[in-house]
Amino acid sequence: MSKALAVGILASALAACHGQLLDLGSGEGGAGTSQLTSDVEGATRIEDLTDLQANQLCSWLIQTSPIPPGEGNASLFPGYVGGGGFGCGAFADAGYLFVTWLDQSDCVANLRHSACSSSVSSLEQCVGYFDTHYTNADCGPGRLACSEYESDPSCNQTVLQASLLGCAEQLPIVVGATCEPADAGAD
Repeated sequence: MSKALAVGILASALAACHGQLLDLGSGEGGAGTSQLTSDVEGATRIEDLTDLQANQLCSWLIQTSPIPPGEGNASLFPGYVGGGGFGCGAFADAGYLFVTWLDQSDCVANLRHSACSSSVSSLEQCVGYFDTHYTNADCGPGRLACSEYESDPSCNQTVLQASLLGCAEQLPIVVGATCEPADAGAD
């Protein structure tokens, strides 16, 4: 085989891959075994997902999870459900971030609980940070990785919590559901 033919075949193969690069930080921690994107069009807003796309995104979220998703966890609040979670606490000005992995049906319901206008790609970037930094998450870089997703306040408690709000590892699956702040009712 000639060199020109070999280069042509290689160029065709690379063009077909549609590969994506993602800054995976130090490479320490994380499951690191999943694909980097859900294959849902990245510009699609969470609120505009079709049922098929929502299920595809949730399948990817479950696949990327470094811990098992919650299944049938008891809810502490009406309209909420528990799941497997991971995040980082409030240190200095970095804030709090917590990803909660739910089972398939609860995940889809959570995607529908509010009109989150952030894009699928911004959610993938955010979740990707926690997947690849499972053992060494830092809220500073985590907040940067999630800043685009969290720029819409209606996206809080859609896969990711930016504040505890007393909800623990619980996410809403019913439109309008709320949980009491941790200090509610305290004198």
